[in-house]
Amino acid sequence: MPVSAAAGPARATGPTKATVAATPHRVAAPRREVAGRRAPPVVSRCIVCLSPSVGAGSSQCLRAAVCHRPYPWAMARRLTEQTIEDLPEQEVDTRPAGQQKKGRPTPKRREAEAARRKPLVVADRKAAKQADREERARQRAIVRQGMLEGDDRYLAPRDRGPVRAYVRDRVDGRFSVGQVMLPVLLTVLVATVVMMYLPEQSSWVRIGVFVAVYGMLLWGLVDGWMLARRLKGEIGRVFPQRAGETKGLTSYVILRSFQMRGSRTPRAAVERGETPRALR
Repeated sequence: MPVSAAAGPARATGPTKATVAATPHRVAAPRREVAGRRAPPVVSRCIVCLSPSVGAGSSQCLRAAVCHRPYPWAMARRLTEQTIEDLPEQEVDTRPAGQQKKGRPTPKRREAEAARRKPLVVADRKAAKQADREERARQRAIVRQGMLEGDDRYLAPRDRGPVRAYVRDRVDGRFSVGQVMLPVLLTVLVATVVMMYLPEQSSWVRIGVFVAVYGMLLWGLVDGWMLARRLKGEIGRVFPQRAGETKGLTSYVILRSFQMRGSRTPRAAVERGETPRALR
């Protein structure tokens, strides 16, 4: 049936399959070069450290001393192309020798395990036991010396911190009755053995010794308690940020007061009448 011109223009339709198949694929236009000027060369970059590679088709990074990771072409992604003018400048490491990059590859796990591997049964057991005893004795000596010097790394939790160091200095800087209790008790023990051969004088001597020993014990307890009360007020003034670290202070002061000066751990750091180190 013929179609009249009044019906309007024909409706546009999409390309058919035959038309698409006959149309060739588009090809990107080649890069134009300005007359008289040569285009800058294009280099490939390492996919690991983004530094330029040795050359086209090479799998070795220029920064091999830092990167040490040649990328295989089988696992390589699309390389980023950048002109030489846009390449970043190589940075010079000016850090000290101990803080520079190691400049060597990280050892593999099996290599590190092999370096640490030791035989389960040594050839000379006697020498191995002797070396083990010497090493443990050396470690114990280091810990013992650190405790005597008051190093917080080797002290018990109750002795650590500047507050406890200040308390020790205050106790060591004065005379305490409790520090002579042990010699007094040893004297009483010897006197008790002697009184067994003096029965006629043992009654009044026992009463005197009883009163003296328990009187000194009570005096030492009261003296330590009063010192602890004064120290609680001093800690708030000397260490405002640590005013709450007074838990167990009374027992700590009393126990150190009843120890002889030469047997205290940590060792006394101040002489009698000397100012504590925190106030110097």
